[in-house]
Amino acid sequence: MAAILAAHGISPDRLVLDEESRDTLQNVVAAARFILARKLDGALLCTDHYHAPRVRMLFAGLGISSANMPSALGRGEIPWRHLIYMSAREVIAYIYDFLIIRLRGQALREDIATG
Repeated sequence: MAAILAAHGISPDRLVLDEESRDTLQNVVAAARFILARKLDGALLCTDHYHAPRVRMLFAGLGISSANMPSALGRGEIPWRHLIYMSAREVIAYIYDFLIIRLRGQALREDIATG
């Protein structure tokens, strides 16, 4: 993703990469912590369009506003077979993450707020 952003004119020194998270929830929690620590307004999503609804749901569950960047809006160069597979996978992951946010959201929000 960093290469795509750089190709669209975003200076690499403005990017902060999360190389420790192992899944989407960990990535969103790390991003939320970063956003709150710097008193930023929210997140701009740079992800595949099939993945964006789940990421936005997670940010909303953590009390962080988010919006899709243009890269999250189109199919791009993803082969149809892969797109169908990933979209089906997202349905399952959305349900799982929704339940995590419902069950652990308050604890996650408190953890994020304390740093």
